[in-house]
Amino acid sequence: DTNTEAVVSTQSTGNVQKLWNEKNVQFKRQHHCRRCGAAICGECSSNLSILPIYGYENPVRLCRTCYADLPEDELRSSTLAHNILIDVTCADFDYSKKLLAVGAADNVIRLYDVAACL
Repeated sequence: DTNTEAVVSTQSTGNVQKLWNEKNVQFKRQHHCRRCGAAICGECSSNLSILPIYGYENPVRLCRTCYADLPEDELRSSTLAHNILIDVTCADFDYSKKLLAVGAADNVIRLYDVAACL
């Protein structure tokens, strides 16, 4: 479909274009590294990690090279979506420190640095 090709070719992240160009199916099931876009087999893509900088807050497949070279700044989560299902019993916000304290039914107090959100 030429419309799909046009949309993919205008993506600003190069890995989307690489995913499209390297869709060569072989005998093994093919996967793609969500960081660089390389086509890899299941054995080579057993490494999982979050990639918040690319919009992946849940673990996704990475090739061995990307997993080994993953800088820590790409692992910082930009959302609290993974904690959304806690049963919040109380909350308090300290504006001067930009910290949100949340108490939950599981008797755990969670502190969130919300400076980037303000």
